[in-house]
Amino acid sequence: MRRPKLSLKNLSWPVVWIVIGLLMFWASLISGCVTVYDQTNVFVIEPVVELEIEK
Repeated sequence: MRRPKLSLKNLSWPVVWIVIGLLMFWASLISGCVTVYDQTNVFVIEPVVELEIEK
């Protein structure tokens, strides 16, 4: 009974750090995708629409 408890305690800290790291990674990734998506909308989609309208 002691070995599973010790293994759970040893795994608890890495799991907590992995979860925190994933949350920070996803938060930065989502914010980065939002900014990149806004930039692509402004700089890429509009010129494509203008070219299609010109044709």
